[in-house]
Amino acid sequence: MVVRKTLFRFKKRHVLELERMNFKEDVFTVLTRFDSQVKTWREWRTRPISLETYDKVMNTMEFGKKATGEIESKVNEDFEGFLFRGYPQITAWLLYNILTWYATHKAASLNHRVKLEGRLRSAISYFNK
Repeated sequence: MVVRKTLFRFKKRHVLELERMNFKEDVFTVLTRFDSQVKTWREWRTRPISLETYDKVMNTMEFGKKATGEIESKVNEDFEGFLFRGYPQITAWLLYNILTWYATHKAASLNHRVKLEGRLRSAISYFNK
């Protein structure tokens, strides 16, 4: 036997008011923002991450021991050489991709993924300092 109780039910048509939209302006705005983001990503490909920046990013992400271990394993797998004291030299681009990979593929739930994505937005501010 299956028992189901509906607590809330919302219905809304997915129809936009097309006459109010300025597609030309909206597309231009999106493409301009994307071009700017691509420039940032290209810079990240060659920007090394210092140990200090790495620590700040990881603290901002608030990972537990297991997650930190998985990320450090991935960093060691993908690094481009050693900086000092065994710390792998990684770029901002590589670290960003590893953190994104973790948030999208390893987060335990949708809620946790959303939290990690929010923390990642804060953490990448250290890439430009």
